[in-house]
Formats: sequence, structure tokens, C-alpha cells
Amino acid sequence: MAGWFLILVSLFLVTSVFLYNPILKDNPAPSSPNKVTTSKLSPIWDERVPHLRGYLKAKGSPLASKAAEMIAVADKYHFDWRLLPAIAGKESSFGKKIPWDKESQKPSFNAWGWGIYGDQILSFSSWEEAIEKVGSGLRNGYFDKNLTTVEDIMRYFTSRSNGSWAADVAYIIEEIGE
Repeated sequence: MAGWFLILVSLFLVTSVFLYNPILKDNPAPSSPNKVTTSKLSPIWDERVPHLRGYLKAKGSPLASKAAEMIAVADKYHFDWRLLPAIAGKESSFGKKIPWDKESQKPSFNAWGWGIYGDQILSFSSWEEAIEKVGSGLRNGYFDKNLTTVEDIMRYFTSRSNGSWAADVAYIIEEIGE
């Protein structure tokens, strides 16, 4: 009887070690839809991803599947993860109303109004490229120049606004939540 007890306890301990691995718990397999890739080798579990994806899905946004990319870029450039989706919400109804690139006869993937002045349209080859370029542009063109609030960004980004741009972006940031 004692022999069976020792075998069962040993199996339990071995199974527990393999089933509970804190490294795997905090770093799911790369195919996980809730991963944020901070580098090509370090996907991390992030609860913001399903939260943002759900929010964007509820808005009917084509950017819903890019929630992880937006969060990763915001983290990479050290700004609020809700800012990219909030600007996209204000500028293009969360990517639903983007300019058409007449030259390439493709969508511009520019949900942020980035580099759009009158008839001039800045196009990107993909959502991923757009997210990276806009995130980098926010870091280099605004935050690094001490333009750190939504109001500061508005004064430069959309100087003709009467304040409604900043108010709307701030509202969307709050609506997205923590």
C-alpha cells in the first residue's frame, strides 16, 4: 500500500512541475491571440489586448485584429496604449473611413490622418506599417519635443481645431478604459 502511495505522490509532483510552469504562464505560445511582441523573440501575455480588441470589435473597426500591434508600438515608444486607437477613432471612425490612394488604387491604411493635408494623402502599405510609423512619429515629433498632452498634440497636429479634437480623443481614451 505504501508503495502505491509513493508512486501516486511522485506522479502528482512530476505532473505539477510540468503543468505549472510560471514561464509558460506569463509567456503563452506565440500563436496566442493576446500576445504583444516586444521583440521578435519575446511575446508576452497582455490583458490589454483582448480588452482593446473587444472595444474595437464593438466599434466595427478593421483595426480590431491589430490591437496587439498598437499596444506593442505604444509600449516601444513609451506612450499611453490607448492613444493610437483614440486618434484613429477621431480621425477615421476607428479605421472605417480612410482615404483611398488614387495612385496605387488601394486603401491608404491611414486611420490617423497622419500626413493628410487637403488633397495630399500619406499612404501606408499595411496597418502594421501605419501603426509603426504613426507611433514613431508621435514619439519623435511630439513627445520628444515635450508635447505630452492631448491638447499639446492637438495644437500642432490639428491647429485649426477649436478644442473639440482634444476633447474627443480624451473622451475615447477614457471610454477605452484601463
